[in-house]
Parts: sequence; C-alpha cells; structure tokens
Amino acid sequence: MNVNVWGHVNRPGRHMVFDGIDIATLLSVVGGPKSGAKLNKVKIFREVSDENGQIIYTIDIGNFLKTGDRSEFIKIMPNDTFIIEQKASSYIMEQIGTINTILSILNI
Repeated sequence: MNVNVWGHVNRPGRHMVFDGIDIATLLSVVGGPKSGAKLNKVKIFREVSDENGQIIYTIDIGNFLKTGDRSEFIKIMPNDTFIIEQKASSYIMEQIGTINTILSILNI
C-alpha cells in the first residue's frame, strides 16, 4: 500500500509499505525524523474515514520514544498522509544559521 509522509523527516514523499506496518517502522522507512521534528503531535489524515468515523488523528510519537509504549499507535491505512512538523525553536535556530552564513559571506 502507499502512504504519504510530509514534513521534517529525512525522505519525505509517497512510500510503498507493507500492510500492517506501524508508525515506528514507517519512520524508519523514511529515514527517521530530522533533529527538531515535533514528534508529540504527528498528524495523520485518512483518505476515507475508518471504522471509528475518524479522518484526522494526532498521536504522540515522543511518548513511544521515551517508554516504548505503542498503545497510541493506530492502524495505518492505504493513502494515509502523515505530517511531521518542525519545532518552532528548531526553525528559528535554522534561520539564525542561515543569517550568520550570509553575513559571513558579506564580510569576505
């Protein structure tokens, strides 16, 4: 089945994965989250509502990383879209690095 992974991961895009994959394994398929990824609010959008009638989920992968507890994981369905945002603090630090690089070039 195909799923979409967008955002702050090493290989975002559309990925062919096996049926029954969980989100921890999916993150491995996409090369893992980048430093500064907001793992406490991973958004999942369904193409079609599931048996609970839901289309949108938000799960905390950070909790799994701390405890190994997979109880918050949901079944991944075909064409699910996962969005992993970047933390604001990480974005700001990234921009400061860019500004410092530009200023260094201008000083040459």
